[in-house]
Amino acid sequence: MNPTRPIHQKRTALLLYALLLVLPFAVLGGLQWRQIGIDLRSERARIPEEARRTAQRLTDAIKRRVDRLLLLESQRNPTHFAEWYTPPGTSGESLQLLQSPLHTAKRPAGVVAWLAYDLFGEVNKQPPLLLLGDGQQQADEDPLWSEGLKLTVGGIFDRNLAEDTLKRASRVREVRESTVELVEVAVLCSYPQQATCLRTCLGYMRGQSEPLSVSDFHLQCAPGVNGDPVLFATRRMIVSNYPEELASGRPCLKPLVSGPRLTQGLLLDPRWFLEVLPAEAADEVLGANERLILDPAVPPGQASFDILSELGVELDSSLPPELGRASIAIDSAAMEQRYRTQRVRFLGLALMLIVSLAFGLVSLWRSVTQQIEQVRRMENFVAAVTHELRTPLSAIRLHGEMLLDGWTTSGEQQQEYYRRIVRETGRLSSLVERVLEKSRLTSGQTRAVPGDLNHEIRRLQPSLALGALQAEPGQAAEPARDEEPSDLVFLLEDDVPQVFLTSEAIATLVSNLVENARKYAPVDRRAPGWEPIRISTRRDGSTVLLEVADRGPGIPPEESEKIFEAFYRIGNEATRTAPGTGLGLHLCYLQARAIGGEISVHARDGGGSVFRVRLEPVD
Repeated sequence: MNPTRPIHQKRTALLLYALLLVLPFAVLGGLQWRQIGIDLRSERARIPEEARRTAQRLTDAIKRRVDRLLLLESQRNPTHFAEWYTPPGTSGESLQLLQSPLHTAKRPAGVVAWLAYDLFGEVNKQPPLLLLGDGQQQADEDPLWSEGLKLTVGGIFDRNLAEDTLKRASRVREVRESTVELVEVAVLCSYPQQATCLRTCLGYMRGQSEPLSVSDFHLQCAPGVNGDPVLFATRRMIVSNYPEELASGRPCLKPLVSGPRLTQGLLLDPRWFLEVLPAEAADEVLGANERLILDPAVPPGQASFDILSELGVELDSSLPPELGRASIAIDSAAMEQRYRTQRVRFLGLALMLIVSLAFGLVSLWRSVTQQIEQVRRMENFVAAVTHELRTPLSAIRLHGEMLLDGWTTSGEQQQEYYRRIVRETGRLSSLVERVLEKSRLTSGQTRAVPGDLNHEIRRLQPSLALGALQAEPGQAAEPARDEEPSDLVFLLEDDVPQVFLTSEAIATLVSNLVENARKYAPVDRRAPGWEPIRISTRRDGSTVLLEVADRGPGIPPEESEKIFEAFYRIGNEATRTAPGTGLGLHLCYLQARAIGGEISVHARDGGGSVFRVRLEPVD
């Protein structure tokens, strides 16, 4: 079975998990982004229709105001459209004549004056009547303005007179029937020319009434004497034919025989009608992002409409067709800004989500990678321990069986076998002690005390020599034989102060670092100019250094931190030839930390490595 297969499976599972985590967010985020774009395009497409609805609401508001004005004017007594009138029900022994209230009435907004004329009856012998109401003072102060109004009304009269009968009749639509006193109609049509006759016939007319038909106002726009548009509203007042035989000998009743058709109306202010009124209605109807455009020089908005056409105004063909044109413009800047803000917020949220997901995935990847690496190291440790146990156990069993079976009777040979059994047993004890030491150091049960670093190292010198028997850390070992020169050199400064330490910690540090140097940087004492492994102590500023230096291949920079991790060994356990379990340097790290120090590895000048333990002095 491939040992790397579970690791690959874990990484594949992690990638699938990351894909399942990211893919829904990516899909939902893409759909949300697309929906924002769809909503924006949809709202843009609705702008023209919204502008058309707004234009319709605006024209309805304008029409309501105009209809209200015309309704109020249509309720005026038709007999008031004259210089004089007689109140109904006041005809007694003498004729009561009053000046028309339209001489002094307050003009409604948009109304310039009232007018009245008769095209073909007896009344047309008089010029068109102009009633200024409260504008009479302005007429007195500005004769030119008054004269202009008279010319304007005269132009309306002449234009109406020149029209054919059918066209004039087409303007008469809704007609209201009523009955008025005969004396009121007679005064309207005859006074003041027939004042004497009216007084004479007063007794005859008393109690008689006359049918009267009044049409609705009809709006027209025609050019004035100076070419400017003139806006006016007129209505027809029709009096029923009075019997000719009854009018015989009564000249004041003669105008009634032919059934007079009087024209009454309003002279309107074009500026008020085309500018002020729409602006007032716009203030009432339009929203904050909607604008009414009346200036023809300004590009039109999304919806155009004709004020005159919408209100049913009869426009003279000689006037420009664009008169009364307006449009509604909807400012989409706020909408665009809203969607831009929405997109920015979405992108910000997406970025935060991406960063969070990336951070989470990276953290998860690191965690899984660390776990995978820990599993790999544990597998390497198990393999190394298995290898380390097999050799001493095999040796112990071999020499034990040889002694048991009596293969040798030589006392010296038997002692050698016993020494080998003890040495291999020491290796096994050392391996077990290392595992227990890691557990003990991890639980934080070590307490450092002041001590002499050089003394602790000198005490360890016999056990560090080549050929010395293994012993538990902190205990004396059996000295080595002196057949061969040592591969160690000790450079211990005399003025090194006391530091916080434990005998176990110093023994673990020195023995493991020396063992590590011998495994990976063995000294060839047969080579000329060979250099031993150097163990030194010295002051370094406010700290004390314990260093173990070798002339081996060195440690790659990227491995300098990892080598102190548990079970970590450079290379592949399956192809490694150097013995070990990956606990030695990790125990050095734990022991250094337990006594308040720190351990690190550095490249040595000229080749090799320097393992440096920095300790805190007591003072």
